[in-house]
Amino acid sequence: MATAYMTTFAGGTVNLLGNNNSTVYSGIRLNGSTTLNLAGDESLGTADLYVQGGTRTYNLGLTTGSSSAVTLANNLIITNGTTTTVMNIAPGDGKSLALNGLISSPSASGGLVSFGAGTISITGTNSYNAKSQIVGGGKLEVAKLATTTGSALGTAGEGTAANLTLDNGTLSYIGSGETNSRNFTIGTGGARIEANGTGLLRMNSTGTVATSGDGARTLTLAGANTANNSFYLKVADGAGGVTTVVKNGTGVWPLWVPVRLIRAGPRSGVGH
Repeated sequence: MATAYMTTFAGGTVNLLGNNNSTVYSGIRLNGSTTLNLAGDESLGTADLYVQGGTRTYNLGLTTGSSSAVTLANNLIITNGTTTTVMNIAPGDGKSLALNGLISSPSASGGLVSFGAGTISITGTNSYNAKSQIVGGGKLEVAKLATTTGSALGTAGEGTAANLTLDNGTLSYIGSGETNSRNFTIGTGGARIEANGTGLLRMNSTGTVATSGDGARTLTLAGANTANNSFYLKVADGAGGVTTVVKNGTGVWPLWVPVRLIRAGPRSGVGH
C-alpha cells in the first residue's frame, strides 16, 4: 500500500493544475504567507487544506486558465490561528467558487476570513472562530446566517457588528428562510444585502449597523425573493458622510418595516 504524505508549501505562489490523486498526499499544508491557485474541482483531490496560522496572510483563488465555475468538497482547516491570521478567498472577477467542505479553526482565536472578487457559495455550516468580511466587489452566497442554528460565517457572534464587514461587497441569502440577529459593519465601498432564497429573510436585530472609514456610503437592499423580507437594524451615518439606503431589484422589503435612519436631518425608509 502506498504511503500518503502531507505536502507543505511555505510561501510564494503555487498553481495546482489538473486533477490530483489523493493517495499521494493526505493533505496540503500552507506554512508561510502563500497564494494557492486551483485549476478545477479536483485540484486538491480529496485531501484537506491546512493553513498554519500565525501572523500571515494566505490566499486561495483560481488560476488564470481555470474553469469559470469550480466546486470544492475539501475542508479548509485553520490551525494555530491568531488575531493576525488572514485567510483570503477570491476566485476572481467573473468566476465562481462553491465551498462544500467545512471551514474550521479548531485551535484558532480571532483572525479574519476575507471573501473577495468573484462569487463564493457556501451552503453548509462553518465552525471557524474569526471575523468575516466581503470586499473587492465580491459576492458571498450563504444558506445560513444565524449562529444559533449554524452559520456559514462561523461561530463569531452574529449580533456583534465587528464580526462581519461589507466594503464593496454583497451578501446574498440563498436559504429556505430564516430569522436572525445578524449585525454588520459598512465600509465606504458600500454594502448590498440580497434576499434570493426560497424562503424569506428576516434580519431582526434591533442594533445599529456600524460604519468604518470616512465618507459617504450606500446600503442596498435587493434580491429576487418576493416575500415580506425584513430589516430591523438601525442605520447611522458614518464619519464625514451620509449613509444612503437604496431598494433595488424585484424583491420585496415592505414599507411597513422601515429602515430607521439615525440622522439629525430628514429621515427615510425603504419601500417596495
